[in-house]
Amino acid sequence: MNLLLDTNTLIWSAMDVGKLSDTARKSIVDCGNSIHVSVISFLEISLKYATGRLELNGVLPDDFPGIATEMGFAIQELSPETVSAFYLLPKAGHKDPFDRLIAWEAIQSGMALVTRDMGFASYAKNGLRVLW
Repeated sequence: MNLLLDTNTLIWSAMDVGKLSDTARKSIVDCGNSIHVSVISFLEISLKYATGRLELNGVLPDDFPGIATEMGFAIQELSPETVSAFYLLPKAGHKDPFDRLIAWEAIQSGMALVTRDMGFASYAKNGLRVLW
């Protein structure tokens, strides 16, 4: 199964696996699954860190691409087609553009989104599958 981690799931996978559900943790370590991280998560981490809304202990935002790669996660680049069609996703569950864009990316690429945030459930009618 192809899985896309939301930003919190990426951070917890790297720094605090105890915050992951059993299902999420097992799915992430399952060798049969392909785990992806959006470049949007790197932007979100960097921006929130710079504005003081995110604390990171022992790492900096620019460490996360290397951390993700070391963990065996694929870096999901945004395609021009995904970005240009973003307007098609209604503002149903999230107003946060990072969350909405990651959800859209999961929908467009056919991946399940690994997230604890149940606000994403409102995008099921748009094709989003959520795993937690």
